[in-house]
Amino acid sequence: MAYNDVNYYQMDCAKKNEQIAMLNSMRSNRDDRAMAKLRNLFQPWLQITDPTEYTNNYYQGTGRTDAYIDYKIQDLLTFCLDKKR
Repeated sequence: MAYNDVNYYQMDCAKKNEQIAMLNSMRSNRDDRAMAKLRNLFQPWLQITDPTEYTNNYYQGTGRTDAYIDYKIQDLLTFCLDKKR
């Protein structure tokens, strides 16, 4: 999942559990992060020709995309309370 997709993700409290499962499935693993770093290392021209891809690779490589996924899950857990009381 691209950084911009996570950053502008709209929460829907009616589908809280499905959204949490979907966000958890979009996390990158260590290999994905390493490949994103290598893409930027071996394709430095992306900064000029495709800055969005370069930024997405940077954020995925540093783990920032996963941090935003954590923030979105925390927001879902905090603001979408279950009404089973």
